[in-house]
Amino acid sequence: MRKAEREAFIRRKARELAETGEYQNWHGIEAQLRLREGWPEALTVLDNNLLREELDVACQRATGKPAYATFLVPSWERPRS
Repeated sequence: MRKAEREAFIRRKARELAETGEYQNWHGIEAQLRLREGWPEALTVLDNNLLREELDVACQRATGKPAYATFLVPSWERPRS
C-alpha cells in the first residue's frame, strides 16, 4: 500500500472508530490505531486540527458525552463574527 493509500485508510478508519461510541476523543482513536492496530503513522496522519476536531465531534455525537470537560461546538457550525 502506498503512503497516500495508507493515510487515507487511517483517516477512514479513525472516522469509523469515532462513530462506534467507544472513544471519548481523538486521543483514544490515535492510541487504538497506533498501538493496538500497528499503524505508527497514525500519529502523523492525525496531526491535523480540523481532523481532530471532526473526530472529537463524532465521538461526542456517538457517546452523548463531551469529548473534554464541555461539549464542543464544531468550528464549521459556529457563528461568524
